[in-house]
Amino acid sequence: MTSRRISLEVISIAQPRIYPNITYLDKINLCDTFVLSNDLEVNKSAFEIRNKYYNYQATAPKYLNMPIQGVKAFKELKISDMNFAKKHRDVLSVNYKHSPFFDECILEHLVFDPKTEWFMDYFCKHIMRMMYLFDITTNLELASDANSQSAKSFRLDEIITHFKGDVYLSGIGGKNYLWTDYIKDNSGADVIWHDTDNDKFNNIHDDASMLMILDTLFEQGVDEIKSILND
Repeated sequence: MTSRRISLEVISIAQPRIYPNITYLDKINLCDTFVLSNDLEVNKSAFEIRNKYYNYQATAPKYLNMPIQGVKAFKELKISDMNFAKKHRDVLSVNYKHSPFFDECILEHLVFDPKTEWFMDYFCKHIMRMMYLFDITTNLELASDANSQSAKSFRLDEIITHFKGDVYLSGIGGKNYLWTDYIKDNSGADVIWHDTDNDKFNNIHDDASMLMILDTLFEQGVDEIKSILND
């Protein structure tokens, strides 16, 4: 007897993002499988190795950057300063020490000292600790395992096929370049869009959805984030 799949496998593909914002975690939470694009080249000016936090002294957002060596594919990327985590903890501890839900132990759990110089090794532990804290059980995979040599929609199609996705959850920006009919015809997956234009993400500052999750965490608490993610 041939087995039949009862439920649809929702898959999404995105580049690693250190200190992710709440919309990134929301996207992970909505999937069955979340594929990290470790085979793509890092963009040092994008929200991949840095993110914003709300600086209360300056009353404006500021950036924390992950120190990396050069510009390479994520799977080849190395950390250039092995003391960065302590420096970041010091900045964030001073900034959030008066916040209602600040917790030094959680900060040390999420911004931990690296035991490896490889960015992806650190990032995978970082995001899994985030997921554990907020009860996210999505399966994480690496895009390099699909061994795609293609680009854009062709690459996404090959990755979706490799991980047996039935539905592909794309960021809204994908509407500008994704060939949804091509993906449907080849992998069989329907493309749906991740709605980030949602009031549930803007409950702290005007641009809260673009601030690192630690900002929301220390202002709202773990239980509130769980509620937002599962709304």
